Amino acid sequence: MKSLLNRKAFLILLLMSILVFSACSGLNAETVDKASEAAYEQAVADGLIAEAARDSAGNDAIYDMATVEIKNVSRESMITAKFHIPAQRSLTFKRDYGRLKGVYVEPGQRVNKDDVLAEIIFDQAELQTEREQFMIKFRQFEQRFINDDDAWKNNIAKQRDSFSNDMDEAEAEIHQLKLMKMELEYERFLYNSERAREDYQKQLKEIDERLEGEQILAPYDGIISYTNSSKNGTLIRNWMRMATIIDDSEVQIIMTGPIDILRFGDVFEAQSSRNEDLNFTVRVVSDPIVQENRLGQYDYLAEPVDLAQLRSVAEASASTLVAFYNLSFTVNPVAFEMNNVLVVPRDAVKQEDQKNFVYIYEDGTMKKRYVQTGLLLFAEIQIISGLEAGQVVLITP
Repeated sequence: MKSLLNRKAFLILLLMSILVFSACSGLNAETVDKASEAAYEQAVADGLIAEAARDSAGNDAIYDMATVEIKNVSRESMITAKFHIPAQRSLTFKRDYGRLKGVYVEPGQRVNKDDVLAEIIFDQAELQTEREQFMIKFRQFEQRFINDDDAWKNNIAKQRDSFSNDMDEAEAEIHQLKLMKMELEYERFLYNSERAREDYQKQLKEIDERLEGEQILAPYDGIISYTNSSKNGTLIRNWMRMATIIDDSEVQIIMTGPIDILRFGDVFEAQSSRNEDLNFTVRVVSDPIVQENRLGQYDYLAEPVDLAQLRSVAEASASTLVAFYNLSFTVNPVAFEMNNVLVVPRDAVKQEDQKNFVYIYEDGTMKKRYVQTGLLLFAEIQIISGLEAGQVVLITP
């Protein structure tokens, strides 16, 4: 350090000499600046002063030295975790409008597929009138069918009876073709009549279902997160939500943190920020997902290691299941422990063209050395390659 200060004194004397010489020679200010700059660059080239120790104003900066060390290091960080349940469905009824007969579930309740969640009833008098009018049309259809069917059968029978052995070959062939055509048309008549009958029966079934009301069934096993709070008998439109169900068999957890904290396959304990008894184990199932910000934060997807354990924790909590899945959790601490790690102070590492480097003080001079860095610690940073233990690095402000 003493030799470096001597070199600084030498540089100051050198610069003063240049200024005195310039004044005596009648050089202007621009020429003096260029001469001073040239003197500084030459001093750097001669190893008299480190380029890194000069600030943006061209003055010598205050700096310090540190030794590259081998240490056992660890890092602990708090990671935010929140639930993400992709399968969620709002349930409504099909008819245009009706009256609420009842909602049979509550938010937070677990239900099974095809459980009845709610029922809607419709105007009985109006539906009874509609059904009676429909039955008149249906009976008219059946009567027409009976009449037409008899007519087709009679015509086909007459065509068969009209055949005579006295017909020549051409007449017999024409007669047979007419018979075949009538039989085909009769089959088409029967087919169309059956389709029409099925359509009538379908419409009748729909009317009867409306008379009975409409049930809203659970489409899958899940948890009810919302129910309509209207009173029974309230007029309900088909766009009004009766219930919302979530499928917690596909629970995912979104975890947010720096890129060097989480890795694919890591397993951690997640704990509620409100209740330390609410905890479960999660596994990271994705690589870092970049967020749209400049904070160096990344999202990671995780899943419960044991879904049954998660459900047990949820159901044992004081809050409802829905409230549980709205809680924020922390993965804390996330600890990394490594032995025999090469480290330097964080302020010793600089960046140039997206490459990390340090200045090492060696043989009385400062040298730029590019390094590969690793784990970012609180006040230190891991050096993977580029330095050796015992070397001295420059710490700049």
